[in-house]
Amino acid sequence: MVISFLTDVNTDKGWKYHIELGQSFFTRNLNAPLSITPVEDFKPFINSHTSTSKDNAVMLGIAKKGSDWEIGTKFNYYGAGYYTAGFQFMTNDKMEYLLNTRFNAWKKKMNIVGSIGERYGNLSRTAGPDLTKQIIANINVFTQFTDQFSMNAGYNNFGFNSPGLSGYKSVSNELTFNPVYTWNSTTMSNLLSGTYTWSKYDETTILPPTTTKNNTQTALLLYVPTFFSSKVSPDFSLMWFKNSAPTINLTLLTSTAGMSWKMNSKFKLKGQLQYSLSTTSPFTANKNLLVTSGFDWEVFKRFTWQLTATANVYHYGTELPGNSLTPIYLGNPAYFESILRTGLQYKF
Repeated sequence: MVISFLTDVNTDKGWKYHIELGQSFFTRNLNAPLSITPVEDFKPFINSHTSTSKDNAVMLGIAKKGSDWEIGTKFNYYGAGYYTAGFQFMTNDKMEYLLNTRFNAWKKKMNIVGSIGERYGNLSRTAGPDLTKQIIANINVFTQFTDQFSMNAGYNNFGFNSPGLSGYKSVSNELTFNPVYTWNSTTMSNLLSGTYTWSKYDETTILPPTTTKNNTQTALLLYVPTFFSSKVSPDFSLMWFKNSAPTINLTLLTSTAGMSWKMNSKFKLKGQLQYSLSTTSPFTANKNLLVTSGFDWEVFKRFTWQLTATANVYHYGTELPGNSLTPIYLGNPAYFESILRTGLQYKF
């Protein structure tokens, strides 16, 4: 059971205040015996068991808003015994503060949103004698250069530090760029979008003294044409992914072409062709060709029959030599796989 108090106040001068207080009564196991020294009962709703806990949570916020900007700060506290319905995996036993800001620039064509803060965990010291610390920082910049061209850029930092002889430290950095260009003609519209993501993760442990580094890069190019007088909708994409770590150097390259054709109001054909290369250094590439086709047919009102057929051809590179198989295979192994899926859907 959760009892909460919530209030939001907005003033004419742009000030915003947020106060939220909560108290939870949580029983992990109703089959556990009643507690001899119980948490204060909340009858007739709660009887305290040996697995019952009661704790509090606090969320405070204050912000000042202008015509093209906003700045504020937040404070959150969750006790070690605080649990709430609907958020089963919420992390408790922590306290955090954040400084947030948002503003427009360059004749309102640029929007910048950012925050920075710190999180403290293990406040109850149940997981050890020391607090854990996490740095949280992110910034996102959206710029509309012209009516056709825009760019979104973002940076996220997440750090975690647990002191002590058995301590642990990790730092994660991620940088993303997403340019989008659109153009139109009298017969069609076009969307060309690119996304590049660079991610770096470093992990350090004191006992045993080890450092792990994992760097990934992802690039995605997407082109979607839309024909005004046609019922055919194609799309094309090209993706490159690279993962570099001390024990692995993996590169993926995938090209995809898809199409859907709405023949009438009740029947739609769809298909996709995908070709992939995956290379783990120092071996040659594995090759994969995937062909998918199917249809959606509205047999009756709100009743649809869906059918999908997939053919998959996979050729191994030198990563899997044929002489490692039983029986021994001369050359590079390959396999063919076909899958047929069908289903009935009724909406009500």
